[in-house]
Amino acid sequence: MTLDALITAQNNIKNSLIILQSQNADQTQINLARNEYRSCAKSSGVRLTSADKDFLASQLIDVYLELGEIDQARATIQSIKSPYPKFAGVLSLQRNQGKVDRAYIQRMKEFVRTTMPREYASLAYARLQLEILSQTKFPLTKDNLEFSVTGDDLGSLLIAIELVDAAIEGLKRPELRSLGNWSTKKKSRYIGGHTSAPFSTIVDIYKAVALVDHSDAKKFLMAVALKNYEKSAAYEYLFDLQQSNPAYDTRFFNNMFNPLYRVKALARKGELCRAVEIIFNDFQGGPNYPLAIEFLIGSPSIDRKRKYDCGDAELEMLLGVS
Repeated sequence: MTLDALITAQNNIKNSLIILQSQNADQTQINLARNEYRSCAKSSGVRLTSADKDFLASQLIDVYLELGEIDQARATIQSIKSPYPKFAGVLSLQRNQGKVDRAYIQRMKEFVRTTMPREYASLAYARLQLEILSQTKFPLTKDNLEFSVTGDDLGSLLIAIELVDAAIEGLKRPELRSLGNWSTKKKSRYIGGHTSAPFSTIVDIYKAVALVDHSDAKKFLMAVALKNYEKSAAYEYLFDLQQSNPAYDTRFFNNMFNPLYRVKALARKGELCRAVEIIFNDFQGGPNYPLAIEFLIGSPSIDRKRKYDCGDAELEMLLGVS
């Protein structure tokens, strides 16, 4: 197991803990889930640095706060040595205590600017943006929905996902309710995202799907996590989701695909001549060419009994897959 896989597994357990608490589950179930979280790292066999241990410990702070175990949350924060996880834990505690207001946000921004080590500054600013979206002491504006997360570690992806969720939830607030009439496309483009590949693609697809159905977005994220957050896994999941739910089979979602998956989408819709034209003119000699041909050969969605009038070169390719 890799560190990223461990973080994903523990994040799933953490989410389960929060759900159990929200459903007033039996304390025995909650304790079992908590013990599973604590033992997960040890049983995984992953060699952890002190920074890794701090990050994993910090993920339980919000759970303790949800359970009302304030002293346990404080003790966890005190045990953390790494700057960013400790900072994030303090913010969670302050929010839980109702102390996050404009003045507090400004003080924390100044703290990040003057004290936070540079390598953690981007994450710290993103975490502050999450507090702005999550607090209820002052109204939100459209500008608060915009954010930009950078970084190539899983922590940056997780904070970007939290920001997306908080921004979508923020659209329900009275001061932003008028934005509810915006199209999914406009909302998606206004809400911020991640700037680093492959996380930028994953966050963009997650955001768009969440604006349609949040439960579908969570399933998407879990599926991509099982594939080590590969871009191709994100495209494949969306491609399959379109087939099962017409709400995602729109030009907006199709435009999120890379060229290979756009060709797949064309072929599935019956626009085989257009798909073959792109394969022949744009893909030949490149890595997408054999992948596209393999799809045409194996796809059950292509009607091989249908007559296509595609021109000589394209027709030759069609004959090769018929």
